Amino acid sequence: MGMSYKRAKKSIMKNSKWKNYFDKYTQLKMIKEWNKQGLYLLYLPPYSPELNLVEMLWREMKYTWMDLNVLDSFDDFYKHIQNMLNFFGLKYDINFA
Repeated sequence: MGMSYKRAKKSIMKNSKWKNYFDKYTQLKMIKEWNKQGLYLLYLPPYSPELNLVEMLWREMKYTWMDLNVLDSFDDFYKHIQNMLNFFGLKYDINFA
């Protein structure tokens, strides 16, 4: 574990299975070493779409921006999805207020 960090780093874990591969003693040892280096693990609850930015984006795309006329063909659907992603922040935006 030779890396050192100058400031705290956080890794957000969703449904992480890494703990299945190590016994409790090894897990605690690894976490203590990472914390000494300034790396902290944060775990999302099992089902938390409101904390997952991709889920927020997909919900907005699906329920707000989606043109239902593009559902007639896969090519139109694909082009519309590409258009939404390409113009996200310009033509398409999420308002968190």
